[in-house]
Amino acid sequence: SVTLEKTVLFYKGVEFTAHENWKHKRMFHKGDYEIILCVKGPIYIQLDQEQYVINAGEVLLIPPFINFFGYKNSTQGVDFYWLHFFQDSKNQKLISKKVI
Repeated sequence: SVTLEKTVLFYKGVEFTAHENWKHKRMFHKGDYEIILCVKGPIYIQLDQEQYVINAGEVLLIPPFINFFGYKNSTQGVDFYWLHFFQDSKNQKLISKKVI
């Protein structure tokens, strides 16, 4: 699992905004984690066979070495921050919780 007791190395990140009918492209991270902090949603993400809906104020942690993609268009558009980082720890499946 991800822990603050181990060093976290920031890799890259930015705020992303898209208008209506946006869908996340298919991706696979080779060793890095991704955190999605949703400002405006919903965002529809599928990790392997599991489908998730991330709404405003929710956070999604995507572990490395997993296939993921948008399984449905976000009809109202989206706004979210995405941050990639590395950490020497075992993979964690997913964390999604309300933060705001």
